[in-house]
Amino acid sequence: MIVPSSNLDLPPAELTHVAYVTDAFDQAVAMLRRRHQLPEFRDLGPFTRSFEPGGLTSLRVGFAGAGPIQIEVIQPLSGFIDHYHLAPEGRPGSVRFHHLGYRVSSLADLDRFRHDLDANDFPVVMGGKPGEPMHFLYADTRAALGHYLEYVVADPSVA
Repeated sequence: MIVPSSNLDLPPAELTHVAYVTDAFDQAVAMLRRRHQLPEFRDLGPFTRSFEPGGLTSLRVGFAGAGPIQIEVIQPLSGFIDHYHLAPEGRPGSVRFHHLGYRVSSLADLDRFRHDLDANDFPVVMGGKPGEPMHFLYADTRAALGHYLEYVVADPSVA
């Protein structure tokens, strides 16, 4: 799927998930399940991991399938979480759209996306560090799209 904006000149990637951010994980999951008739969410529970460039980040994350697309709910807990902010009008229990997630096939492709994002003045604000189980990056494309984009390597062992 090609990113739908004439402001972006990025190669195509497979859309795999839609992510929301909240300060009330259980409430958000219940609302999304009810509203979109989703199955149970797989709750990864609270975890802490080190991400580039900001360091330790504590999150609670869950996923549910909606056909071929995963719905992701993220509750930022502490640490390097500035890019997970809720909108200024956010109230306790708010749920806000955060990013679209795309799968890329290799670490080399992920590096190409990073280069293309930089060339389009869309800064990479967070990424999985080498040696971590996930290889990904978040790009701040809010100026063009109103939200972030995430790119994830489907299988980090694929080079």
